[in-house]
Amino acid sequence: EPFISEALEAYGELAARCDQVELAGGEGCHNYHMARRMMDQAGLGYIQIDAGRIGGISQGKRVADYAQARGLTYVNHTFTTHLALSASLQPFAGLEEDVICEYPVEPSAMARDLTREKILPDDEGRVHVPEGPGLGVTSDPQTLQKYLVDAEIRVGDEVLYTTPKI
Repeated sequence: EPFISEALEAYGELAARCDQVELAGGEGCHNYHMARRMMDQAGLGYIQIDAGRIGGISQGKRVADYAQARGLTYVNHTFTTHLALSASLQPFAGLEEDVICEYPVEPSAMARDLTREKILPDDEGRVHVPEGPGLGVTSDPQTLQKYLVDAEIRVGDEVLYTTPKI
């Protein structure tokens, strides 16, 4: 992504000059409408969406469907945990033409250990959506416990939040 998601004019100008390379953008989009404006006005070839930032899997799916109707390629944006990777794959699962996947190649120790199941590329380098229930990966409570930091939020005498027990 050469510019921030709001720089639609800059994207459009660069896209007009790049006849051999299609631009990617959108990982900074905070909602469907922002992503749609990028797809309509920025001259993109690829819309790259972060499911956690856009408002979840359903909003990511809205973007993926609109991208498909506009002839753009939907690409997930994630580089952290296998839990986040699974969530980011869900919006474009089943879109056969959209096969590019951002994959966490060098995750941190916590990111590697957070889930029991790992989403690994197959022999052809393709990553597939897990088939288990929910996101298809389960968090490992022992890993969560290892990284958990106790916190409490208090206003006056009222406790608004306390770290949950795992």
